Amino acid sequence: MKQVFGGQESSNAGIGTGPVPGELTTARVLCYSNDLKSNCRFHSKGSMQKPDRSPIGVLLADDADLVRSAVRRLFEAEPNIKLLGEAANFSQTLQMVADLKPNVVVLDLHMPDEKEFNPAFVRSRVGDAGAQLLAMSIWNDDEAQALAASYGAVALLDKATIASILVAAILQLA
Repeated sequence: MKQVFGGQESSNAGIGTGPVPGELTTARVLCYSNDLKSNCRFHSKGSMQKPDRSPIGVLLADDADLVRSAVRRLFEAEPNIKLLGEAANFSQTLQMVADLKPNVVVLDLHMPDEKEFNPAFVRSRVGDAGAQLLAMSIWNDDEAQALAASYGAVALLDKATIASILVAAILQLA
């Protein structure tokens, strides 16, 4: 697994070796390098305009009101992102994925009802809707990385640095 911290890359044993679909790459932006353009070089300042494109539809799923509020403010400042809805648990998330058909789902890995949903089921539902999954967690250890990969996430974002990386991560997926 490749780790990218502040633009520096290093190797690390993990889910796979080399750029293989489903391989997890970590950083303050934790991402699958082969699924994201620019090798996960996210820019934290300013809008990354995507000409001739409609806004990217995003579903935000986090059980913490404070996190949802902060992320909502980030999205309000970005004309290329449209927040389609907010969910506070996995059950709501999966229903809203089916109803809203977002381009990207930003999912907190640790919500109260997480044990009720098999990761393969979540991966299937998100994939069936044509969405890409960005996972986020306050933990960025091997267990969180494995959980994010089991959900089919294209990136695992560290909540400690979410304000500086989330918008860029979403724009890189489009």
